[in-house]
Amino acid sequence: MRSRVMLSRGWPSLLAGAMWLGLVSPLTGQRWAVGLEGGMNAARVSFENPTADALAKATPGLHLGAIVVARIGGTTSIRSGLAYTQKGFDSDDEQVKLSYLEIPLFLQIDFAVALAPRLFAGPVASFEVGCESRRVPGVGSVQCDDVLAGLQRATVDFGLALGAGVGFVAGPGSVVVDLWANSGLTNINRETTPPGAARNRALYMTVGYVLPLGGTG
Repeated sequence: MRSRVMLSRGWPSLLAGAMWLGLVSPLTGQRWAVGLEGGMNAARVSFENPTADALAKATPGLHLGAIVVARIGGTTSIRSGLAYTQKGFDSDDEQVKLSYLEIPLFLQIDFAVALAPRLFAGPVASFEVGCESRRVPGVGSVQCDDVLAGLQRATVDFGLALGAGVGFVAGPGSVVVDLWANSGLTNINRETTPPGAARNRALYMTVGYVLPLGGTG
C-alpha cells in the first residue's frame, strides 16, 4: 500500500397481530434449508497508521450468494454458503474495489416467536477474485496488479462475523432479512508505506429466500 492509501417506532398493533399469525422460524420442524440472498454492504479498510486510516472512507458494495442451513438440535443451526461480495475503500484521490468469494460458518440460534428473530456468529473465509484501483492519475482504472497501481496485498482474508435477522413465511419458504458485521482478522497490507496493519471491515444488509428441505428431525 502506498501513501495515497491502499487497501473500513415500533410496529402498529394490527401489523404485529398479522405477523404473529404468519411468521415462523424458517427451520421449524426441518433439518435442512437452502436459499439465495442478495444485498449491499458498506466496507472500508481499517489502517493501523492513523493518517492512512483518517483518509480511508467506506464504499458501497454488492453481495450475492447461496445459503445452506443445517439444524443440529432444537433451535440451533449451522449456517454456511458461498457468496460474491465487494469490499475496499474510498479516499480523496483513489478508490480500491476488492471482490471476494466468501464462505461463512455461522452458529445460528432461532427463536420461535413472531418475526422469527435469530442471532448468528462465526468465522468467514474470503478469497480475492478481483481487485481494481480507480482514479489512477492519467489513467483512470487499472487492475491492482498493474505496474501503475502495484498494490501489494494478501488475497486470502479471515474474519469474524456477528449478526441478527428476522424472517416470515412466504409461499413454500421464508423471506429472511439479515444485518451483520464482518471484522477482518488478516493483515492485508503487504507494503511498507503506509506502515502497520490494514484489515477489512464491512457491514452487510441482505434479503434472502430460504426453502426447507425434506428430513424433519
